Amino acid sequence: MAFCTDNLIWGPLLKCVDAQDANYLLREVHEGICGIHAGPRMVVAKIMNTGYYWRGMHVDAEKELRRCSACQRHAPNTLRPNNAMIPVTASWPFQKWAIDITGSFPEAPGRVKFLIVAIDYFTKWIEAQPVATINAASIKKLIWEFIICRFRLPMNLVSDNGT
Repeated sequence: MAFCTDNLIWGPLLKCVDAQDANYLLREVHEGICGIHAGPRMVVAKIMNTGYYWRGMHVDAEKELRRCSACQRHAPNTLRPNNAMIPVTASWPFQKWAIDITGSFPEAPGRVKFLIVAIDYFTKWIEAQPVATINAASIKKLIWEFIICRFRLPMNLVSDNGT
């Protein structure tokens, strides 16, 4: 082992180690007898606090810790979506409506089994109409009677075009 001169910004001189010793240090600090299965930044900090250094230690720690099966099994699930969320906004009430069909439910009086639901984006106002069959006439009736006649003609109607 030699003393590294390229890490003067880190404080006192640290011992440079080769790849084999570096791998042993990573495994020992991460999952050894006193290992805490910490993340790569903490593992690198602990190694440097004990007086060791090598070039690319952050990258090596990241690679080694990704292979730890215990960390993969017990890591908390991230609830953040994979894609950036795009906010859907409406400038004023009843400007934009979402329409969807839910069902099939158990048959109710009047032989209705499905529910057509319209939701306003701005106020979250809900209009729902139970129907026996899904057809264009029932959708048209809901849009005309419950949306246009009550709240005026909306600027946007959003549907997923489901079956």
